[in-house]
Amino acid sequence: METIPGFDEVLKDLERSDNVSKIKKLLLCATKNRWENDPDTLDSLDLSDLVQDTYKVATTFGHLESVILQVIKKLNKKVQYFLLASTLVQKLSKLYPENQAKRKRIRTQLKQLKKGVKYPYDLSDLKFTVSRESTVRRAKVLVFSALNYKFGYSTQDWATLDSLEFDELVRALFYACETPEDLEFRLYGTATCLEEPDKQIKTANIIVESMLPYYQEIQRGRDITLDADEDEITEISFKSSYHRPSDIQLAAQTKKEEEDDDDSYNSSEDLKIPDFILTDESDAKIGEVIKRQREVENALRPFVDNRVNAIMAVLETHIRELETELDKHIEDSHQGANAPLKYQSLRQFVKDVQAKSSQYLEMLENMEANAKKG
Repeated sequence: METIPGFDEVLKDLERSDNVSKIKKLLLCATKNRWENDPDTLDSLDLSDLVQDTYKVATTFGHLESVILQVIKKLNKKVQYFLLASTLVQKLSKLYPENQAKRKRIRTQLKQLKKGVKYPYDLSDLKFTVSRESTVRRAKVLVFSALNYKFGYSTQDWATLDSLEFDELVRALFYACETPEDLEFRLYGTATCLEEPDKQIKTANIIVESMLPYYQEIQRGRDITLDADEDEITEISFKSSYHRPSDIQLAAQTKKEEEDDDDSYNSSEDLKIPDFILTDESDAKIGEVIKRQREVENALRPFVDNRVNAIMAVLETHIRELETELDKHIEDSHQGANAPLKYQSLRQFVKDVQAKSSQYLEMLENMEANAKKG
C-alpha cells in the first residue's frame, strides 16, 4: 500500500464522526459512482479502503473537491450532504501537503494586512459583469448563503441582504476561503442547493474567475500591503441586527430534508458544474490578466497626472492673486497689524476649495452606478 502522509490521523478523525455512514456513502459514490443505502452493506465497507480509493481518484485537493461536488449535485438531500461534505473535504485536505503549504502562504499574507485595509481592491468590474450576465441580487443571495446559511427568501432574509453591500459580502467570502479551491467548492456547492441552480452556478463561475487573480497575487509572494487602500474595511459590517447561525440553526436548515425519507442519488442529473483543477495553464492565464490590468493602469496614469498638475497650477495662481487682493485691502484699511487675518483667509480659501471638490467624488460614484445599470 502506498504511504499517504497524514493518512492515519485523517482516518481516526473520520472514524470518530457521528456521520460515518453518510461519509461512506459519499466516498463510495465518489470512487465507484454507486449510492448505497443498505445499513448492513455500509457497515461492511472499510473506511480505510474508501479513503485510499478516494486519494487515488483525486490526486490533487482541487480534484477532490470537484469529485465530491459531482456527487452532491445529484443527491436529493443536497443541503444536508453539502454541509457534511464541507467538513469532510476539510479533514481530507491534510492528505495533500501542497494544499497545506498554499494555505499557509495565503494565511500569512492576509494576516499582515492591517485592520481597515481593503483587499481585494476595486470590485466594480466584477459587479458590472454580474449585472450584465446575471443579477447583483442573485449574486448576493449566493454569497450570503455561502457565508452563512441557505437563503430562505423570507422577509427577514431579504431585509438582512438588502442592508449588506455587494463588495463587503464578496470580501468576507474571500477571507473565509483560504484557497481558490475553497472558494470554488463553497460557491459551486452552495449554488446547487439554491433555487435556479443553473443560474446560480453561472453566477458562481463569474465570481470565481474574477477572484482567482487576487489569490494568484498572494501565491506568487507579492506584498499586497504595499498598494492596498486603507480607506475601506475588510471585515464585513452588518448594518442590521444579525447573528451568524449556530449549529442548531444550521441543523434546522436541513430539517425538511431529514423528514424526507428519500435519501437518493439521481445519476441522470444534468446540472453542470465546471471542473476547477488549477493547472499551470490557468496560472499563466491569471498572471496575464493581472499583467494587462497593470499595463492599462500605467497607461492611464499620465493623463490623470497631467490634469492634476494643470489644476494645481491654476490653484496656485488664484492663491497668489487672492493674497495680493488681501494685502491691498489691509493696506487701504491701514490695518497692517491684521496680517494674521490674511493667512486665515488664505487657509479658509484652500479649505473651501477642498470641500467643494469632494462633491465631485459623489457625482462620479453616481455616474459609475448609472453606467453599470446601462
